[in-house]
Amino acid sequence: MTLAQRIAIQWIVLGALVWGLWRVVNDPSARAVPQRRVHEDGREVVTLWMGTIMGRWDELAMREAIRRFNDTHREIFIDAKLMPATVYGSKVNLAVASGRPPDVVYNADELVQSNRQRSDVSELVAPIPESMISAETRAAWGPAILRAIRVEGKIVRFPDSAFLNGMLLRGNLDYFREAGVDIEQYLEHGWDYETFTREMTKVQEAARRMTGREVYAFGLNLANAHRLLYTTLLPPIIGAEARARSFLEYDERSGRYRVDPAITVDALAAPLRFMQDLIHKDGLWGRKYLGMDFGQIGVVSILADTPGYSIYSQLYAEEEIRRGVRERPFHATNIPAPTPRAGMAPVFSAGANGWGVMRRIPPLSDAHTRAALEVARYVASPEVQALVFRMSKVRIHLWPDDAAVAALVTDVEDPIAADAWLSYLWGLYKDWMKNAATYHADAGDWPDPATRKDLLIRMGPDAPASYLTAGMGKQILEAVLFNQKAPEEAARELLAGMQREIDEYYARNPPGGR
Repeated sequence: MTLAQRIAIQWIVLGALVWGLWRVVNDPSARAVPQRRVHEDGREVVTLWMGTIMGRWDELAMREAIRRFNDTHREIFIDAKLMPATVYGSKVNLAVASGRPPDVVYNADELVQSNRQRSDVSELVAPIPESMISAETRAAWGPAILRAIRVEGKIVRFPDSAFLNGMLLRGNLDYFREAGVDIEQYLEHGWDYETFTREMTKVQEAARRMTGREVYAFGLNLANAHRLLYTTLLPPIIGAEARARSFLEYDERSGRYRVDPAITVDALAAPLRFMQDLIHKDGLWGRKYLGMDFGQIGVVSILADTPGYSIYSQLYAEEEIRRGVRERPFHATNIPAPTPRAGMAPVFSAGANGWGVMRRIPPLSDAHTRAALEVARYVASPEVQALVFRMSKVRIHLWPDDAAVAALVTDVEDPIAADAWLSYLWGLYKDWMKNAATYHADAGDWPDPATRKDLLIRMGPDAPASYLTAGMGKQILEAVLFNQKAPEEAARELLAGMQREIDEYYARNPPGGR
């Protein structure tokens, strides 16, 4: 084949592709979305996507749960697609952007909010009718979980796990026992900065005696320093309500958001000073460890994601030991983060993972949406949670309705219950979920939510690339940690920087002109 012939064929193929795309864009029949999908036996088909570690117990448990549903349900058929967790988010986002997402998705509202093309939860996520959740179930979940599954005042997911964040470190119980430090006392009643420094000095000395190494009481890489400050140390100082506002307060008179007055210079400077002193005054946080991960260093404690992580990591490490993979690990424990003064109550961020229903554009029928909601409720049910536990026998998060799931697994050996210390920590975890002060930053019914969302992306404490977590605010925090800036000066600069981000946003997007 000559070069001219090859070029001619390529132009013909390209022309066919362009013609096909023109048909899709301009022919309404080519773009029509069916109002329902029907299985060969007449049942309504509901699509479900799940990201998982393929071949592991969570995939096996979900496949079994779906098989049971399809074998027994006469009106609905679940068409499930399970895929590697590494590609799940991008595939769902692509489907959302195209207007044809799957019906049932894990944490559907979060995926929608993170989508650059379409991020309107009220348009793309079906609210769950209040009638689908009984009063008994609501009581079992409790207020923290109910807050965590609401967006703009509407319930948007059926929870299958609940968790707390903040207020805790993860560490080595053996070092505390060697030092004679009663960590139980502090887990139950807290400790202030002075007590923490005194007791952790003892523990650090004990760890160095036991290991013969330069072990430090605390270690954390710079990438997570903002989480230590804004999620762990600051919330008990400003309170749950202020932390839920995510450093923004709406001013009714001006019709604008501003930096929350609860975030004062003194409130922000106290934990900054504590962090700086740990490194440069008390010698409990090795400066050379600021850029390293927990697995690379010898430390007594490090930041914990949830109270359950210490428990899960202990059980997982022991499973590795049984397989002969590694040497016996230290005995893990939770450690409470300190507060400036004694008696300050802990404040946790509360969350709940679960299943929600996405809407297509244009939407499918109401009957189809009801069927999808039934599927979402089923895959989040205590029955399915119990099935997952039977296959895994490990937990990192709480069951939203603990009693309902526990009643279904009375014959399963619980490795947490077999370890007295882990059982004690798990009991504290459940008590905190029910009784501690908690917040959820996305749960409020905020004025002008679109503007609030834009501002939080720019300057918020939880956004992945904001002023505080990745911009100049992060550099100011690092300057404090490297002893290049005084805490009070840094606090003033952080507050001014947040307000500057807000002012610049309104200069480009004046109220009423959006």
